[in-house]
Amino acid sequence: MSAALVLSSGPWVGVDPAVARQSLVRAFGIHSVTTMAGVPGTHTRWEFAISALGEPRFSVHETAAQIGTDGTPDQCARALAALRPGLPMGSDRLIAITPDARRYVELPAGVTAEQVRDGWQDVDDTTFEGFEE
Repeated sequence: MSAALVLSSGPWVGVDPAVARQSLVRAFGIHSVTTMAGVPGTHTRWEFAISALGEPRFSVHETAAQIGTDGTPDQCARALAALRPGLPMGSDRLIAITPDARRYVELPAGVTAEQVRDGWQDVDDTTFEGFEE
């Protein structure tokens, strides 16, 4: 897994950009997080580039309906766990899925990076019950 998308089974509430930045700074360090300029004509609400010492650079962004991240499995797990407290439970379930939609992980309140890293499962017929197409 080198990327993940966070989806909600209810209305997307999103993470305030300032809260997202603070959460990522706590997880990766103040000098590691750079705010990226938005791309005109896209639905990106915020985007951060993360360059932690000794790790490959990766990014985290939020669109009108999801959070996306790329990077190593450890980077994705740390970013998702860091951002989860900023996502209010406006839905029954929050999950992260791989871009090919073959694997997913549940993101309950209080989830840790270790739980994200170790919790990936294969998608089956019941995975997306309650999610709109």
